[in-house]
Amino acid sequence: MNNRKFFITFLFILGLEFSLVAQDLEIGVWTGIGSYQMGDLKQMQTQLIREINIEGLQKTESFPIFYNFGLNYEYSNYGVYFRYESTGARLAYSDYSGSYLYDQTGSNLVFGGSGRFFIEDNSTDGLSPFILVKGGVSLSRIEFKETITLSGNSSSDNLNLNETSYFLEPGLGLRLNFKSIIIDPTVSFFIPIIQNGLHLEGNSDAKLQNEDGDVHANWLGIRAGINFSIAI
Repeated sequence: MNNRKFFITFLFILGLEFSLVAQDLEIGVWTGIGSYQMGDLKQMQTQLIREINIEGLQKTESFPIFYNFGLNYEYSNYGVYFRYESTGARLAYSDYSGSYLYDQTGSNLVFGGSGRFFIEDNSTDGLSPFILVKGGVSLSRIEFKETITLSGNSSSDNLNLNETSYFLEPGLGLRLNFKSIIIDPTVSFFIPIIQNGLHLEGNSDAKLQNEDGDVHANWLGIRAGINFSIAI
């Protein structure tokens, strides 16, 4: 009889402990926007306009703010996350005889770890501001594509370059709790710390260079969005 009571008590404590641990687990989806410096690639646009010397050749896009999305998993305010980012640029010209397009299309896969440090924890009855610290690795891919159309006939050339970077991403956020549903508006600043230079796929030594050295994608900029999480 005593053994049975002990066994039931043990299962109760074990179940309670698991419940408390489970409440610290969060799975979420992040959606937002990003701004990107892309200084070297913008410089290439300007240089190409001078070199081609076509009157009327214009920048129709130059790496604008664009939408991003991501996934994250946290335990007790520490976790891992993934984010996909993209943007692009275009030079364009057209007249009665044909057109010229020069596109730079960029994508960035971000993998990292994160820590959340509450300034004030009002999770039971209000808003909880926090400091957000992230860091990790990003895998960039830039596609360069040139398309010339004359008298209805088109020809194009393209080049794909990759770059691996290591980054830090400090930020701020605000936590809103609705029982098991959690909403976190956040703003952070993505800072590439180490960049190995844009290079040909499969050949890290074949790097794109300008007069200052290696050309970098450089995704430096603000990330602002909302994270929707479920506590499980």
